[in-house]
Amino acid sequence: RRQLLFRHEDESIRKRATMLFGGATSPDRAAVIKKYTAALTATGNHKQGRELFKKHCASCHRLGGVGKVVGPNLAALRNRAPLTFLTGILDPNRAIEAKWMMFNAETDDGRRLAGAVAEETSSAITLVGVDGTRTKIPRRELALLKSSQRSLMPEGLEKSINVEQMADLLNYLKSTGKPMPQVVVKRNTIERLDAVHDGFYSITFDPVPGATGIELEWENEGGYKHWTVREIEAYANFDKKVDIVAGSVLPGPARTDNSRFENAFDGDIKTLTFTTQSYALGAPQRTLLKLEAGVHMLDRIRINTVAGNDSNGRMKKITVRVTTDTGSDLGARNYVDVANLSVQLFGEVSGTETARSEATPKPFGGAAHKIPGLIEAEHYDEGPAGVAYRDSDANNQGADYRQDTQVDIEQRSDASNGHGIGWTVAGEWLSYTVDAAADGTYAIEMPVASQKQGGLFHLEVNGKDLSGPIRIPDTGGWTTLKKITHKGVKLKKGVQRIRVVMDEVGPSNNIGDIDYFKFTRVE
Repeated sequence: RRQLLFRHEDESIRKRATMLFGGATSPDRAAVIKKYTAALTATGNHKQGRELFKKHCASCHRLGGVGKVVGPNLAALRNRAPLTFLTGILDPNRAIEAKWMMFNAETDDGRRLAGAVAEETSSAITLVGVDGTRTKIPRRELALLKSSQRSLMPEGLEKSINVEQMADLLNYLKSTGKPMPQVVVKRNTIERLDAVHDGFYSITFDPVPGATGIELEWENEGGYKHWTVREIEAYANFDKKVDIVAGSVLPGPARTDNSRFENAFDGDIKTLTFTTQSYALGAPQRTLLKLEAGVHMLDRIRINTVAGNDSNGRMKKITVRVTTDTGSDLGARNYVDVANLSVQLFGEVSGTETARSEATPKPFGGAAHKIPGLIEAEHYDEGPAGVAYRDSDANNQGADYRQDTQVDIEQRSDASNGHGIGWTVAGEWLSYTVDAAADGTYAIEMPVASQKQGGLFHLEVNGKDLSGPIRIPDTGGWTTLKKITHKGVKLKKGVQRIRVVMDEVGPSNNIGDIDYFKFTRVE
């Protein structure tokens, strides 16, 4: 679809497509790429390539244990053709993924910031700069947020390395970051970890508001169960460290003296270890941790495991739970399974190194939409493609809103929130987490737009059709919203996820534009 826009007969559309998606390689970039194609057939030196990576790439990319996680994780791209790597390095603006596009922001107090949108919620935008610095900007303080139409990665690396050095760099990129042995995540449990990767783990999960403590239940293969989980850190909002002030191990026996080890894996003396005594036999063991006083939105922990040492054997399972209880007896607190857990091994993040199973979307803004009530179409759930939504192309084709997702959002002055969804085609869907106040039958009001008759869509819960087919009519043009009402939608009381599924395009070659869904109980 993107290439069709590049070749569109309307020059204004061609220009806009090039501005949005990057277009073809410019003549000057093409000349640079041609010059460096000799690097594709050269062998290259892996060691020298690593040093080049550390010097020129590690400020934004992490690979083979080197660098920062700012831009795309390159280990996930190792199967791409060498020419793809070369083009991405020398012409980073050719085809920019929305999540790596540079945005310029201005605040009400005059601050000017630049970076990619790392996180976007209903209340704040988080930008990550080329140095890895994250800045969270409350929406109420945001005066301007505009895409630069440029990649976070700058052009001009050819000024710093020659063709021979490029061959070294390509050698390192292609031979590093091989897939790790199998890791399986089932709900809140990490299973079948390979002993050769006992070490650094970063574990993330859906935020738990008001968290006061953590439970890590663990089990390893060996006969002795001591020294299995150590050096633990807790974080709120991903990067705000929360101190662990006390801990114990059950059934133990716990190591009662010298239970806090200041020589942590990251050199931070506040990182603590709570472990069993040597030769502990009970399994599974539970490490219980108490967090510092305060209100914490806990969503990440880091641990160092050494289960592979001596006769302790390979780690079999780590199960993560969190509590909001405040009782002094850590063992008596109620610990609840975390949701949507994922694990990063040794800081690498990729499809081959990160296991994610039974993933669930998060409600937009952190809270379920209330029914009866109005749900903005563009306020679908938060989460990756295939979890919170499905879209037919990789780019948000419309407005600079929720650019970290692929859903096509358009900016329009006649919409209730200034935005709506558009460019809808069959096979796409959107998930909305809702909270229905009561069992009943509901009517849905929807402002829609279509030039010529639009297509069909329906609403469902857990695969069960709630609405039957809903047709978007010809409203007189894409810029003209018309309210339609669909009746007879039956909902059960409570929290559930409604999926809006696009079924069939109409004469308009789309299904239609949608502003919002307003649910009213009729019986």
